Amino acid sequence: MGDTLRQVALGAYVLWLVAVVLVLAGRYSGFPTLPGTLTGVVLGTVVFVGIGAARLLRTGYRRFVD
Repeated sequence: MGDTLRQVALGAYVLWLVAVVLVLAGRYSGFPTLPGTLTGVVLGTVVFVGIGAARLLRTGYRRFVD
């Protein structure tokens, strides 16, 4: 299950990077953007920041307890 979860997370990260590139291309060139792309980038950013914060809190808690 850990490998599957890791593959899903990697796939989500790659899709988020593609969405970021599409938003930047639409913003600074004449490339058309799809509706909902900016929302996807913002939502992905919130999710990744939340996961990172949770991991930092868990690591800090483990160091504090040990």
